[in-house]
Amino acid sequence: MIRPAGRRSFGNINQFWLGASGYKEMIPMADSKAVSELTKEAQTGRRRMADRFGFWLGMANLVVLVPFAILPVTLLGTAHMTFHLIYIPCLIIGLWVIWQLKGLAPNRALRVLAWILLAAQSIALLGHAGELFAVIQHGGFEAPYEVFEEPEHVRSAQFALPAIMLTILTMVVFDLTAGIRGMFHRAHRAG
Repeated sequence: MIRPAGRRSFGNINQFWLGASGYKEMIPMADSKAVSELTKEAQTGRRRMADRFGFWLGMANLVVLVPFAILPVTLLGTAHMTFHLIYIPCLIIGLWVIWQLKGLAPNRALRVLAWILLAAQSIALLGHAGELFAVIQHGGFEAPYEVFEEPEHVRSAQFALPAIMLTILTMVVFDLTAGIRGMFHRAHRAG
């Protein structure tokens, strides 16, 4: 004898699990309109997720690559402390953006690259904070050029510079991986 074992509702589709002699089988109960609405909703959801991923990828490029390219050239000749006071908030915003990007990454490779980005960006943030601390100890805005040779600054720079280089390299690999994945995804969807 077949008897209802449980009932669950997923959107417009009601599903019954019917138990027969210890074996559970699933019989979907839905009309074609509900199925087509659910399919359209799923496709729209995936498209929305891809749009959000593209937005956060653009933001990550903006906050990771642009400050690296512009700030050292424009601010390093002025007060060294100004450079760190502007770059540290850029690193913090970059961490937040990468965290958002990590949650939207559509595959494991991009999630792993996002974790590498988070780790490298965190190390860069700590290194820049150490450099800022060394600059503050040696005069702040009036720090002499010799602050670059101070052991505290050198030690912190040994963490900050390689971490920023790793962030830049990983961001480029992330962009290439996301682009290649997008090309294959579009080709697969079209074909």
